[in-house]
Amino acid sequence: FFGLVAVMGTYFFQAREVTGLALLAALPVACTLTCILVVNNLRDIATDRKAGKTTLGVVMGDRGTRRWFGILLLAAWAAMAASLLAEAPFGAAALGAGIPLGILVYRPIHRGTSGRDLNPVLKATARYHLVLGLLWAGALAASLWKQRSRRAGSAASSGCKSITSRIWRRFMRPADFAVRM
Repeated sequence: FFGLVAVMGTYFFQAREVTGLALLAALPVACTLTCILVVNNLRDIATDRKAGKTTLGVVMGDRGTRRWFGILLLAAWAAMAASLLAEAPFGAAALGAGIPLGILVYRPIHRGTSGRDLNPVLKATARYHLVLGLLWAGALAASLWKQRSRRAGSAASSGCKSITSRIWRRFMRPADFAVRM
């Protein structure tokens, strides 16, 4: 809900239309944002159950909540892969960087980390959401820029590779996404 409404609402407000690419742009944001909430719910299942709270984590249980986290990551990546069909070729770069980082975040979830030990996972998931969102926004902007420059007949996209590589070297250190316990 959060990512879909925010991204598609912003797009609609500016473009006065909703497109398939806008939906594809919103899904990774929505899925990774929801991953943050899922880790929070997973961490609190035992205490919520004792307090009589009915959260999605309590209803789905530990195993189901862990699976839900993985499904959300896969859905985010599937939307990014589908963007390649929607003429967003730089989406492949964001996807290529996003999958290994997402796997690093998913490992402790898959291995059964629970309770307070999920606090570093919560932080890593929020960081993953931020970085994937920035990569995704950059990839979509670069793809749109390339489309427009191609239509205009210019070669303005030649600087994209150097900009992308500088961003990668500066901000994308896999060690920042490994969860330290």
